[in-house]
Amino acid sequence: LFNIASGKIENLKVSGNITSTENNAGGIVAGIYTNNSGSLEINKCENRAKVVSLKKAAGGIVGCGRIIKVSNCYNYGEICSYGTDRPSTNYEIGCAGGIVGTHCADIQDCGNEGNVSSTVSAGGIIGYRYMEFNIANCYNNGEISGTTYSGGIIGETIAGTGNIYNCYN
Repeated sequence: LFNIASGKIENLKVSGNITSTENNAGGIVAGIYTNNSGSLEINKCENRAKVVSLKKAAGGIVGCGRIIKVSNCYNYGEICSYGTDRPSTNYEIGCAGGIVGTHCADIQDCGNEGNVSSTVSAGGIIGYRYMEFNIANCYNNGEISGTTYSGGIIGETIAGTGNIYNCYN
């Protein structure tokens, strides 16, 4: 729905089909790139759209984002990322997550019911986690399929530290 956003997004529901041929795709936000002075909060949003990125990251709520907070959000749509040529410095290619495709966030009280598939990393909540994060009170009920990495909560993680509390798959 949004390509790059900062600020606050609340009480939004999306359905239909979302496809990106060259960039990130997200049910609510495709990509958010902030520094320490900017941030994005997403609260009480729902995705029922099929979200596909043919090259980069795909997420039920956010395709790619950092310094974000996602709370009380749910994904019911199918999430797919088909990117395959991932150099070691580009964490966006081939990642899919039920809530966030790649990068990181504080994620609370969220759930994924949709199937998630990726040619590299797939996760029920986050496909690929690069920075510090906290995930609390989240669940995944969708089927997860990643060619290289797959996880019910997180598909792949490098760098930084994080915490996962009271989550289930």
